[in-house]
Amino acid sequence: MELGATYVTDESKEDENGFGGGVSTWGLDVGLPVIQSELFYTTLYYDFAKINNFGKGSAAGVEFGFPSVFGVLRLAAKVEKRFLGDKFIANYFNALYELEREIYDAEADPVLDKRSYLDLAQKTEGIFGQLAASILGKLKIIGSYQRLNGIDNSGLLHFETRLSELIPSIRLRATYDKSGIKTFEDVRTLDYRSMATAELGYKTMQFIMVSMLYRWNWVYNEAKNEYKPQERIEPRISFIYEF
Repeated sequence: MELGATYVTDESKEDENGFGGGVSTWGLDVGLPVIQSELFYTTLYYDFAKINNFGKGSAAGVEFGFPSVFGVLRLAAKVEKRFLGDKFIANYFNALYELEREIYDAEADPVLDKRSYLDLAQKTEGIFGQLAASILGKLKIIGSYQRLNGIDNSGLLHFETRLSELIPSIRLRATYDKSGIKTFEDVRTLDYRSMATAELGYKTMQFIMVSMLYRWNWVYNEAKNEYKPQERIEPRISFIYEF
C-alpha cells in the first residue's frame, strides 16, 4: 500500500484591491497496487484534499499501464471520479496559479481572483483523465483533461513533453496549459487562460540541475482589443531525486 501527504501554502498579502491573498491546502492519498507484472500493472487510489477556511474534495480512480512494449515504449493511463464540495477547486495550485491568483474570471462583474471564486464554487462532480507515454526512457509525453458536471467552462487541459539525457546531462521540457475550456475552439484560442513554457536544464551534479525557464502567457490589450503575448525568463536551481 502506498501512502502520501501534501501541504502547499501561499503566504502572499492582499493587494490594494483585496486580490491575491494567501491560501493554504493539505491533502492525503492512498494507493493499492492490484496487479504488478512485467507486462501490465494497475493501482486503485483515493485522494482527499482540504483548502483551509474553505471547502474540501476527494477523488477515487484507477491507474494502469504497460511497463514495457517491445522493450521500447512505456504506456500509462489514469481515470478518476472527482467529488468537489462547496468552496473547493481541485488542483488549486496548478500551473496557471500565478495568473489565476490575480485574474481567475475576467468575464465576471466584478472581475474575480482565484481566492474570491472559492466563495462562489458549488458542490459538483467531474471526471479527470491522463495519458502518458515514454520512449526508451528519454522522451516522455503527458496529456490530461478535467471536466466538471453542470459547469460549461470547467475544462482544464495540460500537455507536457520532456526530453531527458538524449545529450548527457541536458534536459528539455515544454508545457501548454489552458483553463476555462467550453468547446474545442477554446483549446487553440490564446487568451488570459493560456500559458506555455519551455525549460532547458543542465545537471551540474547528480542531484542538482541549473535551468532557464521561458514562459509565455497572454494579456488583454485594451487599445487593440486583442490578446498579446507576455514573456518571462526565470533562472532556476533544482534538487532532483528520481525514485
